[in-house]
Amino acid sequence: MRIIVLATNRETAQTLHDAVADPVNQVRVVNSWKETRASLSTYSPSLIIAERSTIATLELSELAGLASSASWPPILLIDSSGKGLREAAAIRSRISQQHPHYYQIGDLRIDTLRKRAGLNDQWVTLPPIQYRLLLTLAEHAGEVMGYQELLLAVWGYESEEVEARDLLKVHIRQIRRRLNLDQENPYIRSVRGFGYLLTPPDED
Repeated sequence: MRIIVLATNRETAQTLHDAVADPVNQVRVVNSWKETRASLSTYSPSLIIAERSTIATLELSELAGLASSASWPPILLIDSSGKGLREAAAIRSRISQQHPHYYQIGDLRIDTLRKRAGLNDQWVTLPPIQYRLLLTLAEHAGEVMGYQELLLAVWGYESEEVEARDLLKVHIRQIRRRLNLDQENPYIRSVRGFGYLLTPPDED
């Protein structure tokens, strides 16, 4: 999603930017209403987050034009106070939840539009089976998925538990190697006798 952050004070604008920016959202900071209007055609934002005091300085003609135009994206007004920044962070969280093409678990990221996965800033392209396996675990992050359940979801057929466990073990090992997941950053955890769990390394 493309977002414009509008605040006349540059420090405040940067603070708001940091509150809503993440690898999914493209955020452009502007410091005036003129810049905002110019960005509508060149940047095509889906959302404008504006400091409330900035909107309060607009002329009546500008407010009338804004109210009568159907081409404007939604505008969210927030304060630059601590509460306002928390609201901005909550907005970012809601936006991320509305983008099922992107998953983030700790520092592990999966981008389903580009069919890639990465840890921190290092992206890799996994083979299709391994990518679908990692994506399935991400869709159920924090939940233990059984061997047979995973096999059915990824390969599309049912099997005995021993066959499913042995097949998954091979591919999980390869995913860990490709993403440089080690004992300090396990992410994909084996739950003995049950299946696998995808969770950040700092969560028990």
